[in-house]
Amino acid sequence: MPLTETKIFLISRELLTENELHETATGYLSHMANNDLKLMHMFEEKMSNDQKFKEHVLNKKEIIKNMFILNNFKDENDKYNAIIKIMNKYLYPSK
Repeated sequence: MPLTETKIFLISRELLTENELHETATGYLSHMANNDLKLMHMFEEKMSNDQKFKEHVLNKKEIIKNMFILNNFKDENDKYNAIIKIMNKYLYPSK
């Protein structure tokens, strides 16, 4: 199963594991596909077509910064909402 850009993003933030790659009904990825598919498609397209953007998103400093934010959330819904905000900030930095 090839990794999509969103999967790479979630794996880099330790939000998706190798085991979860094969599970379709659980986790952040399925929740995102069900609730934020438009955002997911825009993020996929930008990561695929803009190498500079992809390098920025997958930069070690960005990963650490995002993980620090995400680790502050114990509730999975709050963590999911933070993931969506992070992805939106990458796509629309002025927001």
